[in-house]
Amino acid sequence: MKPRLIILDEPTANLDPSATRQVHELILKLKREGITILLVTRELDDFMASADNLLVLDKGTLIASGEPYSLLIKHGMLMEKLGIWLPETVEIGLALIRAGYRLKSIPITVDETLAVLEKLELCPEGRILNGPEKNYHQHSGSPLIRAEDVRFSYGKGVYAIKGISLDIHPGEMLAIVGRNGAGKSTMARLLIGLNKCTEGKLELFGKDSRRWKVPNLANHISLVFQNPEHQFLTDTVAEEIEYSLQAQGTYEKETLENERNRILKMLNLEEEKENHPFALSAGNKRRLGVATMLVGDPQVLIVDEPTYGQDREMTGTLMKLMKDIQSRGIAVVMISHDMRLVEEYADRVVVFSEGKKHFDGIPTDLFNKAEVLEGASLQPTLLFQLLKKLEEKKVICRGHIPGSEAFLQLLLNEGKAS
Repeated sequence: MKPRLIILDEPTANLDPSATRQVHELILKLKREGITILLVTRELDDFMASADNLLVLDKGTLIASGEPYSLLIKHGMLMEKLGIWLPETVEIGLALIRAGYRLKSIPITVDETLAVLEKLELCPEGRILNGPEKNYHQHSGSPLIRAEDVRFSYGKGVYAIKGISLDIHPGEMLAIVGRNGAGKSTMARLLIGLNKCTEGKLELFGKDSRRWKVPNLANHISLVFQNPEHQFLTDTVAEEIEYSLQAQGTYEKETLENERNRILKMLNLEEEKENHPFALSAGNKRRLGVATMLVGDPQVLIVDEPTYGQDREMTGTLMKLMKDIQSRGIAVVMISHDMRLVEEYADRVVVFSEGKKHFDGIPTDLFNKAEVLEGASLQPTLLFQLLKKLEEKKVICRGHIPGSEAFLQLLLNEGKAS
């Protein structure tokens, strides 16, 4: 049977960049065979340039539609306002228009963006872009978690974790990245005591992991699962948050309700408060899962794919919450495929590949290691790719440039041709 139309709903959700590219290639193959593809997605980086038509929805209403390049000129800023994740290249084009430049079309690819910057004479040879130095978290004192040559097998001699050594320190934002099946989630289960290491040494808060009982360990370390349903215990969203609050201490009824309502409002879950957690959308389940873990006071918070299903505004809200948590001296570990998130927020990034650790350092250093990225099925952000192209054109890029907005500020306000 060969269908005329295939509908794909978030086909690349939680996939690593390599798998996402494979899905993209498959979609293009089906398109060449004459099959119409209707793709529902929040992830536009890989798909926008090859789409024939874009439909923009908001609360069930069709807001705009059209061929991508013409749509972006007409409605790109509206899409930003709606919180739609746009490629960094598109954000740069829209920012140039806001700054008064006239563009015939919004660039989508890195090469198109470079061509626009050259045409506007914004990146002549010798131009210097001085980004600020990022203040990465400095480790002090003993680590909260220390893994030394840790190995874990689910049985029959097949190891999911193969000799990983890793320290996690108070107050740092650590990202663990790698392809699907690299061992990231398995490592998280070891850290919270759901699995015990087969070989090696794993110390959790100064004590051998084998000596911890899971309920006691839960007072020190929290995990937001990749599938949040695994942690829901009650029948409504409101009750789920109340349960988490009460687990941390005794509340008067009015105080409990006020705190519950504050959290519901902060994470935009007010309209869902009487709904069953299992009935929520994937994005709302993620927000509820994060909310129930953030109300506690752990020493380590692990979040598996923290921003899956979130628009840009809610991603900012969640990451601000996690930065606030970090500022209290709590270690935040995020497992993610989102390199934009890693580049902007992480103090340190660890790369897993086939159960082994292949890199441990700052994000910028990782993006400069093509062999490590390729081996782990990762790729640098579009902005980083653009910066490397500019360096090939003898534009000097220094310091930390975390996103398209920061890049445009430097491009329009800083630097001189020498």
